[in-house]
Amino acid sequence: MPIKIQVASSDPLSTAVDVLVLGVPEGSPSGEGVLAKLQESLGEAVPKQLKRDDFSGKKDQSVEFTTYERVKPARVLVVGLGKGPHSDVDVRLLAAKGARLILASHLGKAKGSPD
Repeated sequence: MPIKIQVASSDPLSTAVDVLVLGVPEGSPSGEGVLAKLQESLGEAVPKQLKRDDFSGKKDQSVEFTTYERVKPARVLVVGLGKGPHSDVDVRLLAAKGARLILASHLGKAKGSPD
């Protein structure tokens, strides 16, 4: 299955995609920014899952959420960026890391394909 990567400056939760990969800097409070918007849409499952997975935005941490059509992306993969500042290179690395995580998980399997 080919993967299409797109970088956009619009509200990421209003983009209809199979998987949305969000980069979160280390130490970002879950009650702010896009994590707060995700929590508004998905409810208390967001902070509970972040706490359960001990997610703090450290480099290479990740947490996956199924959105149940409450936002346009079918799934959201939150990936830790580590400490900032972050550059264009970090965005490219985030996209590559997201693609690898998607391909390595059940998210990368095409509909109807055998396991």
